[in-house]
Amino acid sequence: WRSVKMGGGGYIQNVVVSPSNPNRLYSYVDVGGLFRSDDGGKRWRMLHGALPARNGIYEVRGLVVDPRDDKRVLAAIGSQWNAPEGIYLSNDAGNTWKKVLTARFMGNGPERWTGFVLARHPQNPDIVFTASEETGIFRSTDGGKSWKYAGQSGLHPTDIRFDRANPNRIWLC
Repeated sequence: WRSVKMGGGGYIQNVVVSPSNPNRLYSYVDVGGLFRSDDGGKRWRMLHGALPARNGIYEVRGLVVDPRDDKRVLAAIGSQWNAPEGIYLSNDAGNTWKKVLTARFMGNGPERWTGFVLARHPQNPDIVFTASEETGIFRSTDGGKSWKYAGQSGLHPTDIRFDRANPNRIWLC
């Protein structure tokens, strides 16, 4: 084991390995933003400097990498104490970000450690679901560029996943 310095603050929630490039790793921190490693985790760089400078923008609740392109990333960002942020898309490995959905996420919420709020279809990576706090479930059929409301507003979701035995079924906790 070897500890690496990431900077920022808060608790590291997850490390996501790019399926198409195992040397490219992404990580997100509950109140410390987004990070990327291009050398298998030896060194990390902050990515949230390209996001808008607003309260809650460093609070990250989830992240998925497109399995076909290690530069294509979706991040679920937001705070329960500020206006809803939402889903941000990067096509250049986090150097720039574009907001593609406004929804409430709780990056520093009480259940931030419980599960995932972004799920990509295991056979069709263009289909992505997100489970947001109170604002509902949303579905994308174009890899996260656009989103449609899929119901269930008013909930406090902690996890959303595709059923591996039946990828046409999705589970919501």
